[in-house]
Amino acid sequence: MLKPLSILISCCAWVVPAMAQNQIAPVKQAILQVTTTIVAPDEDEQEPAMTQSTGANGEEMRMIRIGGDGETKSIITIKDHLTKTAMLSEMGNTTLIRDNMARKTTTLLEIMGNRTGFWATDEEQEANRKRLDSMIRETPRPGMATAAPVVTRHQINYLNDENKIAGVTCRKAIITLHYANQTQSDVPVWYYPGLRFEYLPVAGGVMGGPGMMAGSRNSNGLQTAWKELDGFPMWYEVAMPRGRSMRVVVTKIDLNKTIADKEFAIPSDYDVKPMKDLENGGMGNIRIRVGG
Repeated sequence: MLKPLSILISCCAWVVPAMAQNQIAPVKQAILQVTTTIVAPDEDEQEPAMTQSTGANGEEMRMIRIGGDGETKSIITIKDHLTKTAMLSEMGNTTLIRDNMARKTTTLLEIMGNRTGFWATDEEQEANRKRLDSMIRETPRPGMATAAPVVTRHQINYLNDENKIAGVTCRKAIITLHYANQTQSDVPVWYYPGLRFEYLPVAGGVMGGPGMMAGSRNSNGLQTAWKELDGFPMWYEVAMPRGRSMRVVVTKIDLNKTIADKEFAIPSDYDVKPMKDLENGGMGNIRIRVGG
């Protein structure tokens, strides 16, 4: 079982105003290779990739989990407003194609030889999320009944430390999240100064945008912090529900390759439908959850 990395935090730090990154011009094209490692307590059991349950009023809920405990390899392709994230794990292959201008996400699933998929707009996913949250509150799932405390504010502390990650020189920062219940948590991050993507504030499990429902208990508060960071996160580690932790590392970055539009085309051998058709067709209410 992999153990979480121990972090040595330098005591020499300073706080930089959050608006600094607004001065960074976003990069339009890139290919990132990313490794996401989820470490679970030794006594915990692996959860299946797809679970199904019934709400208090007989509603069917279906949870599709992308990435499990252990290691997941991802390739993220970026071109202007389009982003493709292809993930490979022991549980199968998953590809997310995001059109940020159309505010639409297509999810392609290859599990046990079956190639299916669905797409949804941001508005549809938000409505689905609210409906599922209400159903889960009425019929909570084991280990997920208690909601994470609300993040009231955050602080970014920039350190003097430097480290080479994926062949580039990165700087260290600590993001401190303050919660409504008077507690706080620290998220260590190594970032590539000056690098920013307009629609991708962070790689890996906590990606922020619709279509990638992150499982980190810190994900809500981190969304704003990622956008304010003075560069792109190349390494970070966050706490997750049920005693898990998630470590994300960018292992390779290519900012020079020309990317063709066909990289974002939907393969013809996938049966892709609107998410609302899957719900109406008996698939139930669907939620995508990353690990954890």
